[in-house]
Amino acid sequence: MSTRSKVFFGASIASAAVILPWVHYLQNQQRLDLRDGAIKDSERRRQKEASRQLNPEQKEREDEYEQQKELHKMYSKDQEVSKIHDPSLK
Repeated sequence: MSTRSKVFFGASIASAAVILPWVHYLQNQQRLDLRDGAIKDSERRRQKEASRQLNPEQKEREDEYEQQKELHKMYSKDQEVSKIHDPSLK
């Protein structure tokens, strides 16, 4: 083999020895990042669901609203009640 071919062969081996572990490392990092992304996403969804729950004041208002709807239905049977704009009463 000529000197040029030996140098080229050695450079090829050296570059492969550096590139292959580096690619392996990058793939592992990407796999870990994907897993962490799924974990973060599930945590974000859990927090969002928890924030959707009503606090006591909101729950009290919701209960009062339901009571008012029932009273409206009850009173509208006995007497004429002005119309309210609530599609859930129909």
